[in-house]
Amino acid sequence: MGRKKAKAPGLGQSLINDRFGKKHTGHRHAAELSAEHDATQLNLQSVTELSSLDDFLATAQLAGTEFTAERLNVHFVTNETKGIISEEQKERIDAAQTEFQHLLGIPRRPPWTQETTKEELEKSETESFLSWRKKLAVIQDNDDLIITPYEKNLDFWRQLWRVIERSDVFVQIVDARDPLLFRCIDMETYVKEVDPSKQNVLLVNKADLLSSQQRSAWRSYFEKAGVSVVFWSAVLENEKLDDTYDCAQLERDFFLLILLQEAFKHTVEKLNPALASMFVQLFACPNKNKHPISGPCNVAIVSCVIPFIIFFPSTALDVEDLYDREKLIAFFKSLVDKPNKVVGMVGYPNVGKSSTVNTLMGVKKTAVSATPGRTKHFQTLHIDNELCLCDCPGLVFPSFVSNKAEMVLSGILPIDQMRDHVAPVNLLGRRIPRKVVEVTYGVNIQKPKEGEDPNRSPTASEILSAHALSRGFMTTHGQPDDSRSARVILKDYVNGKLLCSVAPPGVDDAEYK
Repeated sequence: MGRKKAKAPGLGQSLINDRFGKKHTGHRHAAELSAEHDATQLNLQSVTELSSLDDFLATAQLAGTEFTAERLNVHFVTNETKGIISEEQKERIDAAQTEFQHLLGIPRRPPWTQETTKEELEKSETESFLSWRKKLAVIQDNDDLIITPYEKNLDFWRQLWRVIERSDVFVQIVDARDPLLFRCIDMETYVKEVDPSKQNVLLVNKADLLSSQQRSAWRSYFEKAGVSVVFWSAVLENEKLDDTYDCAQLERDFFLLILLQEAFKHTVEKLNPALASMFVQLFACPNKNKHPISGPCNVAIVSCVIPFIIFFPSTALDVEDLYDREKLIAFFKSLVDKPNKVVGMVGYPNVGKSSTVNTLMGVKKTAVSATPGRTKHFQTLHIDNELCLCDCPGLVFPSFVSNKAEMVLSGILPIDQMRDHVAPVNLLGRRIPRKVVEVTYGVNIQKPKEGEDPNRSPTASEILSAHALSRGFMTTHGQPDDSRSARVILKDYVNGKLLCSVAPPGVDDAEYK
């Protein structure tokens, strides 16, 4: 079989050859030659999205701008330093936050009347919201400033506006471990702008995680600032409503207490007489299904408290200054002199807003979730004929933080969705003493190597490897599964098992702890 013949020329090429001949060169304009050359150099590929770097380069090319990159003040970040900021960085960040503090705020609802149409109101609300977003964009241009990922859905802010307008008393619920991070000062200002007769209240939840001295320090700080503050624990009050205990867990706790009683007897009596007295009542309890101890002394956590008395002898068991359910309801009623009182409630996800509402109602009325968006619309819940709660959807307000790791430890960013676990665990290692981590999980963390600071904090790799090996968390390649251990440890921190709290401004950290 002979060779395959060359492919016959197409109709277009045949017409060209017939008219001009195969060797026709013709005269062409210089512009045509240049265009033909440029066309061979182009990448004619449709691009609809660009990364931030590609967008910058493309914009610079369109603008005809030339630039050079200089390697000045290069700071190398290793896994051991991820999430940790130096003292120099901290001072610079604090100064920048003070300078731009006035820009942090919430969007305002524009004025409206009964004659305002729905379309006009929606348009003005949208314009006000966009103006607020532009103002916050100024903060994001500063490299030293990082703000929380605030709510960008206008409908959620509309819900907040309506709750504020309906409420006689507006309550912000914050986490006792870092109240200022979760407090929005501008919202208190906006409440008074809507109606000067409205009352602002700061409800410090999870206050049982603080000692009485720590609560006293925060109370003094807020009283000097002219803020009405209440310390409360939704968990403790919910336990009073539910007297059911896990008998199997109770038996295990009693067994552990018996083993540790003699070992810690002298230490307990010396460091914390109140805790020793609690043990006496606990062991004398005739009914294991219902013990007489309430509050933070319940059996479910006593076994966790004992190991910490060596390291935290000042941990308070006195919760008499906390408001209970009846006292809190009476306090809300006392703030307003009218028959029908409406109390609006708002707070970050994970601060215990839904738990507080459910406890005040005495039954579960709202779903509990650690992420925003669970409650789509505000709810009005009647406690009695005199008091009504107005529950607002969980909102994340713009607030300053030092880095992303701080947002993870504060519970603002969901732990299950984090991509980098090294930075937050490094920061956790700085906040929680090595011995506390070891006692909590029953592990031995690798000691600093020769030549290193013997008192340095453990790194994320050291903490996670010790935890993963002790729990049998291994990857398919036989290596410790640090990512799985990180999620367990970080959730324990957020839930308060690994306890750390921030001191009020002007109070020395050593004295506060």
